[in-house]
Amino acid sequence: SLYKRDYSNIVPFMYIIRVSAEVRDDLISYLVERDVHAGLRYFPCHLQPFFSKYTNKKLPVTEQIAQEILSIPIFSTLTIKQVKYIVSLINAFFD
Repeated sequence: SLYKRDYSNIVPFMYIIRVSAEVRDDLISYLVERDVHAGLRYFPCHLQPFFSKYTNKKLPVTEQIAQEILSIPIFSTLTIKQVKYIVSLINAFFD
C-alpha cells in the first residue's frame, strides 16, 4: 500500500462479490427470497444514457464484470450471526 489507512473511520456500504454471469441473477433471487438484500449496484458509466453520448467505445472487460457482480449486505450493525447466515446461503446456493 502506498500509505496506511485508518479503517476505523470509514463506513462500508457495499460488499461486492463476483460470480459467473450465468448464475448471478438466480443467486440474487435466491438471497432476496430468504430476506437477504442483494442486488445490483454497479452499472458501467459508458453505458449510461447520459455518458453514452460522449463515447461509442466498447469496454468489454468492464461490461463482462458488470454482468458478474452483485452486492450483499454490509453495514455497521450487521451481526456475526447475520454474516454467517448470508455466507451459509451463498454456500448452499453453490452446493
